[in-house]
Amino acid sequence: MDKDMVLENQHNNDSDEWIQCTKSLWDGRKIDVIKRIISIFTNPDEVVLDPFMGTGSTLLAANVLDRKAIGFEINEKYISVADEKLKRYKDSYYIICDSCINISKYLYEESVDLCITSLPYWKIPNKFNSTNRKHNDYTLLMKNIGNTNSYTSYLKNLSKVFLGVYEVLKPDKMCIVIVTDRRKRNKFYPIHMDLTNVMAETGFILEDLMIWDRSKEHSILKVIDNACVYKSVIVHEYICVFRK
Repeated sequence: MDKDMVLENQHNNDSDEWIQCTKSLWDGRKIDVIKRIISIFTNPDEVVLDPFMGTGSTLLAANVLDRKAIGFEINEKYISVADEKLKRYKDSYYIICDSCINISKYLYEESVDLCITSLPYWKIPNKFNSTNRKHNDYTLLMKNIGNTNSYTSYLKNLSKVFLGVYEVLKPDKMCIVIVTDRRKRNKFYPIHMDLTNVMAETGFILEDLMIWDRSKEHSILKVIDNACVYKSVIVHEYICVFRK
């Protein structure tokens, strides 16, 4: 991160807040975590990109902090929710209804100051006959890069996305990825570790790693059927900081 930017953002925060930002263990609501990241790594009027926009939390946080924001989303229902959240900032954000694999088709090279996103969950799709569902639902399912039986395919899809992010991100700028590991069918997948390898192959350098404690959101835990086998309940996410 640019030294001048660090100093400027440090002066913009009171000392207690800055100390909290430098700790490797974070907590708080998602919108507050995103605002903190944007405050640290950007200045007003700079451009923030979220390739997996969802309902627009990143775009909202960016606009509240006087940044410009761009989001990619394939679900039109989510886009409608985001537009409603952002209606007072209509001139400061842009939403593209397309797969984020196509980022480089829409954005200029080295035009983005910060990328921040949460990875889509890797989930094995249910088998169904498309004739029994709305065509739009089936198409959406197929476009979602998290919907695949193969973990390897999931990682390959992520590689395609972040290759595009790398192209549009300015030199020496950051790509922040929020990710949680998963356990499926008694197998543990350290997604944050595999993501680091994917990003390295793309050209990114792992700059930092913070843990986001979300245990307060998991006050009601499921009882494990087989109490003799220890398995931790995942109540945290990783905030992976990559530099171009």
